[in-house]
Amino acid sequence: MKINTNHLFSNQKPPFLSNCLRFIGKLVPNIKYIRAIPNRILKPINSLLGFKGPYIVKIDEFYMCLLPEECVDGNLYFSAHLYDRKEILFLLKRFPKDGVLIDAGAYKGYWSLKFACRYPNAMIYAIEPNPYVFDVLKFNIQINGYKNKYCSNQFGIIG
Repeated sequence: MKINTNHLFSNQKPPFLSNCLRFIGKLVPNIKYIRAIPNRILKPINSLLGFKGPYIVKIDEFYMCLLPEECVDGNLYFSAHLYDRKEILFLLKRFPKDGVLIDAGAYKGYWSLKFACRYPNAMIYAIEPNPYVFDVLKFNIQINGYKNKYCSNQFGIIG
């Protein structure tokens, strides 16, 4: 069954107030309890103001289509600098320049896009089984111009 995801791919930018909340989220330091501000305060305010998305926003060096109300999307939307911070720093320091990354359960492609930006000669396999999320993953790959550098397959078949 094909799920209609065309409404996700509108080239919609966040409203001014939502961008202000994102700016505040980028200022949140990695301090216990303080780092919960984006999820506990900014995301509910954004939702109360009626800003549901989807929005195409710049995250680090790349763009992603995100729905701020969703769990992972909200973390990336408001405070990407805190998302999987320790794990990404660990791998970025040790990843070979022409290495292979298998992002199983890629969701919307944050890790894959992060590594594609940092390591343009790497081979990246982004695998996402959820058909709805898989369409968003393909869209995120496309808007960043990495279509030829990715091998993504909904069923995890790499060929």
